[in-house]
Amino acid sequence: PSALYRSEFLATTTATTTATTSATTTTTTTTTTTMTVAIIVTVTVSLASIACALKYVTQVRSPQTERRNAE
Repeated sequence: PSALYRSEFLATTTATTTATTSATTTTTTTTTTTMTVAIIVTVTVSLASIACALKYVTQVRSPQTERRNAE
């Protein structure tokens, strides 16, 4: 009986370990994907902000605007 119990215990432990490893791998992949998406969104928003700021600065300092402001 004890040998049978041991083999069942080992089988259960192995199955649990495999399931846990599988779940951990899935979680890690999901986290990595989420982080990648977050980084891409952050970089895109940053670049868009910089582009808008540059456009605003160049627009304000353009010769046409200076002339209009002078008049």
